[in-house]
Amino acid sequence: MAVIGIDNAYKLSLQMLGGKSVKVLTLPSFAGGCFAQMVKAHRPQYALTTHDQSDLIDRLASIVGVEVISTIADVSTALESQSLDELLSDETNTQRHTQAWGEVKPLSVGVERCNPYPVQAFGNLQSVVEKIAWYSQTPHSMAGQSVLGALSTIGQIFVNAPMGYEHKPASLFLLTQAPSGAGKTQVNRLAYKAIYEHSQRIYEQFIQDVQEWQNAKENLKGREKADYLNFHHEPVNNSPIIKDATTEIILDRFISGTVKNQSWATSEAGQFFGGYSLKADTVGNSLSSFTTLWSEGEASRMRKTNAKNGNYKTSAYDCRLTLDLSGQQIIIASAMNDPLLNEQGILARCLLSCEPSFIGSRDWCSEQRMNANPYNDEAITWAIDDKIATQWYTICNIICNIWNKHGI
Repeated sequence: MAVIGIDNAYKLSLQMLGGKSVKVLTLPSFAGGCFAQMVKAHRPQYALTTHDQSDLIDRLASIVGVEVISTIADVSTALESQSLDELLSDETNTQRHTQAWGEVKPLSVGVERCNPYPVQAFGNLQSVVEKIAWYSQTPHSMAGQSVLGALSTIGQIFVNAPMGYEHKPASLFLLTQAPSGAGKTQVNRLAYKAIYEHSQRIYEQFIQDVQEWQNAKENLKGREKADYLNFHHEPVNNSPIIKDATTEIILDRFISGTVKNQSWATSEAGQFFGGYSLKADTVGNSLSSFTTLWSEGEASRMRKTNAKNGNYKTSAYDCRLTLDLSGQQIIIASAMNDPLLNEQGILARCLLSCEPSFIGSRDWCSEQRMNANPYNDEAITWAIDDKIATQWYTICNIICNIWNKHGI
């Protein structure tokens, strides 16, 4: 209980409330201006004052959990004619002001998401996303990101996106946050299976071609060697998939004409954000190169050409680059908090996913899981029409064969 004035506090201390001694908080009358602050700090059950202190009553009434009681006369005078119990219960001479706590809402026992991943937006590929998510035991958003990355990789060289009166590259930049062991590597393995196999075949053929080229070069001499090198240039690795690279390497491959289509798909986003290109003094130029590739499909790099065998090429057009990156929270958070990465615009170009993983709740031992094989599952399909359903991997292989035909 709180009251202004030593005499009022003394009278209150002599009273008994419910058989218990009353603990009284007080301030001298000359310090009454601090009374509301004292009540707010200590939160007594009651704060007593008089009707004429309207400003004080308003301030006290705003304090949650404190009941303000005002009387006509001061407390010491009122207690001369009635007990404290009577004073507190007398509604004829007493006004009460209180702001009680609102109704306590129960704590949520489940996780509610107001923005579930729109897997239905994938249309005929919805079953692909759902099945990849089921086999990898990951959220739909993680599987969806990889399917989008695979679609961007195989289609970006053939399709442009209409934007007003222009057409822009349809390449996607994707960024997924997931803890280690969340399943992004497995998701990528399923979504990119045909693309990875195509990339592996290209690399194996490249190694074979290099060996044959080197053997021929070593076995020839003089005029024959010069003629051979004039008509048989050193083979290049034109695999579209890159795992660990720098901005310089990516630009070099575009500008030299090695490739027109590249995809950096990795579950180790630290290779990108923590790589040499984004740590060096040229980080601004590196970021600008990525944003220009996304927006315009152009690669540019100025270099001196007076050196022996210097490359006079400085630009490449109609280039396409997909970024499909995933990484741990510590990597993604550092990137999100980097002013340069934010202001430069590369993060604004990314489709982001940050859904809780299923770690700790996965099923590894049931008979259904033990016998499940995604590579034999006909449900991973792309329905071309109502009558025909072709496997997702087959579709990817068809596109990869088209790449081969066009030398992509």
